[in-house]
Amino acid sequence: MLADVDRRFYGATEPAPTREEVIADWKGFVARQIAAGHKPQYVVRHAGALFAGQPGVKAWKRALARLHSDGLDAIDAGLAAVHAIQERMRDRPAKPTPLQPAAP
Repeated sequence: MLADVDRRFYGATEPAPTREEVIADWKGFVARQIAAGHKPQYVVRHAGALFAGQPGVKAWKRALARLHSDGLDAIDAGLAAVHAIQERMRDRPAKPTPLQPAAP
């Protein structure tokens, strides 16, 4: 939702960064904050929402919770888990919802 704010309200012409681009930039910030003595759980607590409403959000949050033990590799593992889950979801036929009638 907020990815288009710059384009819609401020006239930015470049596309909004992807989640993967945001994570790549963010990893440097996380590394600097941890090196400065900040606790990992406080540095990454808002990043759990990066995949809110998307398949794989639980795997992403679990990976972030392992940051203190696995280091920055946890971020890469979380992103890989999200991609794997989303790929499996793409291959699965859509289920009808209560608002959507089943196909004849």
